[in-house]
Amino acid sequence: MQITIKELADAHNIRALKQYGQNFLFDSSLCVKIAKAAALPANARVVEVGPGVAGLTIALLQGGVGHLIVIEKDKRFLPLLQQVQSYYPNLEIIMRDAQDCKMEDLSGDDRQVHIVSNLPYNIGTKLLIGWAKEIDYIATMTLMFQKEVGQRIVAEAHSKEYGRLSVIAQLLFDVKKLFDIKSTAFTPAPKVDSVLLRFVPKKDYAEILNLIPFIEFVTHKAFAQRRKMLGAWIKRIIPRELMDEFASQIGLDMTLRAENLTPATYMQIARFLQWHDCSCAV
Repeated sequence: MQITIKELADAHNIRALKQYGQNFLFDSSLCVKIAKAAALPANARVVEVGPGVAGLTIALLQGGVGHLIVIEKDKRFLPLLQQVQSYYPNLEIIMRDAQDCKMEDLSGDDRQVHIVSNLPYNIGTKLLIGWAKEIDYIATMTLMFQKEVGQRIVAEAHSKEYGRLSVIAQLLFDVKKLFDIKSTAFTPAPKVDSVLLRFVPKKDYAEILNLIPFIEFVTHKAFAQRRKMLGAWIKRIIPRELMDEFASQIGLDMTLRAENLTPATYMQIARFLQWHDCSCAV
């Protein structure tokens, strides 16, 4: 296509809407950098959420993806995306809320998809948690978040950013920060910078996936009172008659706080609840 991203948006009279958390990326070189950072295999099946003015969409298509599915809820973008589709027939357009789309339905014969997206700030975390539960159908994810959320995802134990999102994401995925993106790269410029992260499912994710309801329960209890010591909340989720067994098996210092427990420790606690069929946890 011999037209800039901004010219394409202007041709269709597209303006960013605050209610959808829209911030447009007109820098084609940055879009290409993001597409390359995704390290997609040849002819990959890719899903992009919130393509907007199609800057990243075009970069992915020009990069040689096999099939690109874009999911967009704002109907204003349909004519623009259809214009791009006229040049790239391997582009599939789904006009729907991404929260209502299942990766299982989009995976096709490939059985898995690669997700590459500049996520809308207002639903990015919710989408990530939903996709984590569909990990069977995901090969990799390369996702842009506002910097604060990205820091929480990659945060290590003992840090103030560490929380439920850190635990769940790091148990299921190997997460790597790729690079920061300044707010000035967007139009209109948001108040915060962004960060690009890459997620690769861990080899043992299937075992962890079965524990997710228990992990969500435990981390909710822990981080809802993150300044309280372990002993103050663990007795509320472990039946009294099992406390001695819990202490001998897990062997935790009851003076530790939520941010002091590693993802592996949260998995141990979740596995204990599952093993003893503590249905109160779910």
